[in-house]
Amino acid sequence: MSNLLGLSIDINVIGWSLTDPETGKIKAMGSHVFQQGSDNFGSGKHEISKKASRRIRRINRLRISRKRTRKIQVLRLLIAHEIKNPLTPMR
Repeated sequence: MSNLLGLSIDINVIGWSLTDPETGKIKAMGSHVFQQGSDNFGSGKHEISKKASRRIRRINRLRISRKRTRKIQVLRLLIAHEIKNPLTPMR
């Protein structure tokens, strides 16, 4: 005896049902809801994917780290050329 599988596919939900084609009765049914893939979903604002927001934070961490590294390298260069106390402000 064969069964009939019905699918209902939406943006973030898949619904399914298993029916008996002879009697038309539903044997089983269910659904699966996927997690939201974006922030501000449906709020009318510009949607940002979760991957994009993680990427932005990672880029900012790298930018701050590189800026700090450049400052340290400049200080080491100034100290190597025997500049007296490079951290004091100029007058």
